[in-house]
Order: sequence, then C-alpha cells, then structure tokens
Amino acid sequence: MACKVITKDGKLSFLVDPTKVIGQGNEGIVYQVGKDLVAKIAKAKNSIDEEKLSAIDALSRKLFGIVWPFKLIYDEADSSCIGYLMPFIHGRTLEDILDAGETSSIPILRKIKLARLIANTVQKVHDQKPTKVVLGDLIKAANLIINGEKATFVDAYAVTIYRYRTKAGTVADSVCTFRTPGYTPPEVLDNPEAKPDHAADKFALAVLLFQLFFGQLPTEPKPSPASVALLPDDAVRKGLYLRYVKSDDFEAPTYDPIEVPPQIDDFFRAAFLSVSNRPTPKEWGRALTKWQREIDVVARARLRITARYLKLAAFSLLILVKIVAIGILAITFSQSDKIDPPTPTIPFTPLSSPLKDRIGSPLFQELFR
Repeated sequence: MACKVITKDGKLSFLVDPTKVIGQGNEGIVYQVGKDLVAKIAKAKNSIDEEKLSAIDALSRKLFGIVWPFKLIYDEADSSCIGYLMPFIHGRTLEDILDAGETSSIPILRKIKLARLIANTVQKVHDQKPTKVVLGDLIKAANLIINGEKATFVDAYAVTIYRYRTKAGTVADSVCTFRTPGYTPPEVLDNPEAKPDHAADKFALAVLLFQLFFGQLPTEPKPSPASVALLPDDAVRKGLYLRYVKSDDFEAPTYDPIEVPPQIDDFFRAAFLSVSNRPTPKEWGRALTKWQREIDVVARARLRITARYLKLAAFSLLILVKIVAIGILAITFSQSDKIDPPTPTIPFTPLSSPLKDRIGSPLFQELFR
C-alpha cells in the first residue's frame, strides 16, 4: 500500500510506491521516488535522529564519494518521522556485479582506479577532526555503486559520529552498531559491546577491495557439503582466509584471473591476519598508485615498441614500393628495344593534269600513289 510522505517544511510531498523498492538493509527499505531521488523508510518510526542528520549535512559539504541523507521525511497521516531522502546514483552495486560473476570482466586498470577511489574516500573520512567518523556498516558491496570508473558509497546515515556539535551547542556521539556478516573483524565478533572504530573500518575496507579484485569474499570456500552451513561470521572467527591460510576442511574457490603485486598481497594478509598491522586507507592508496604507475610504464613501453615497429614497417614498405617501381620501369625500357619500327609512309604526289586525264577517275588514281 502506497504511503504519502512530506518533508518538514511541506515543500515536498509524494507517494512511496511499494513496487519501487531498489534496496534494503538493516535499518530500512529504499524506494525510488523520482528520477534523481530515493527515500529510505526506517523499519521503526521516529528512529531517525534529526541532530545526527544536521551533523551529516555538515560532513556532506566536505566529504565526497559518499551519498549522504539530506532531508527528513514524515508520514503525512500522523506526522511521525519515518525516513530521509537521498540523491539517486546511477550504476550497479558491487554486490550485483559479484552475484552475476562479472567482476572478472572489469579490466585490471579500472579495478585499480576504483580501489584507489574507495581507499581515498575512506581516508578522507578517517582524517576528519575534531569530529571522528567511523563508516562501519557503510563499507560493504551492497552500498558501493560502480559506474564506469566511478565508485560511490550510498546510504551513509548508518555511520558513527563521535564528538559532533548539536544545535544547542553541546558535544554528542551517535553510535551505530549495525553489522553485516563477513565485514566485521574477529575482535568485534568476540566483543559485541565494542564500539565502532577505524580498526574495524580497515578490516572492512580490505574485505571490499578483495571482493573487487578477486570476485569473492576472502573467507568464501569452494562449494562443498561442509560450506553450505558455514556462516560468513563463523568463517571470520575460524580465520578461513583461504588464499593465505590452508585448511583441512575447506578449499579456496576460483578467483578472478588476476596477478597482484607482492605488496598488495601482503596488505591483504596483514589486514586479515593481524589487528595492529592492518593497512590504513592512505597506505592502500599509495600501494595502489604505485601498482597503477607500474602498469602505465609497461603500457607506455609497449606503445613505444609498437610505434617503432610500425615506423620500421612503413619504411620497409616504402623501400619495397620503390624497388617494385624501379623493376617495372626497367622491364618497360628493356622491352621497348624489341618493338618493330613503324612502316614508313610514302608521301602522296598529285598527278599532273594530262596524266590524270588519261588514267581515269580519282578512285582509280589511288592505285598509283
């Protein structure tokens, strides 16, 4: 059944069509409500914090690569706050691409560029001061929209914000403990009361990048009877990072055909098997930039070799054309000496008038030329 909603200032009013669902998560369902607009309706009314939305609005002006909520919406029937509006981003979620098994079709250079954008976005969020922002449940394949070489996180209300300023001038925290299986580090799984922090973001970032490059969760085993009942969080607890750890019960799945530099592989190993040595987003960015430059150097070298080859081929072709032309001319001149000379033409001398009269008609005269 359609629900009519309205913004607080009454300037926007529209129906939320239940057939227009484009996504859903831990805290609510996302509906398309316009060409460039979506609405997220919370599962519980009045669960949206207006103070937090104000803090988010301030963040959205300086943190890009993330789609932030920008306006609360209310149920017109009882004036209860039921959700918020967000811009609509065109593209496909990484989760959809993974489910379709299409990450292998993404060119390696594009994967690197997307990974750099992702790491750079997380880095800028972590660099915020004095307000501290933890992305938490935002870092997952379902919340990453990919469109060509653009990567954008969507639905950022679930971030955790520490030490933000309220309208009354006080300092407050807004903690979100939503978690998605497979993206939560083992130290948090072992301590459910742990507050979101940057260390957990580093783990989730590594999981997301691994999915982008290899097409699988790092703890996803090869399909088998034992893997059917294996939950993603249980795989994290058991440390089933099968690219880096051998298991007697599970085998590594088939990954996308890709060769990553040793430094990148070491970063993944450190992110999954360590807490204190997890790479920061900035370190990921530097390593990915280095990798991209190495590929660019190889590509430029190949272009130079190709250009030299084409230049040599063109020069050789020109020489060949000249040789053929000279050969044709030589044959022509050699054959010209063997041609019979033309038969000389006997000049015609008109007959004198008396002889002409004796011989007869002009036609008969032709015999005496």
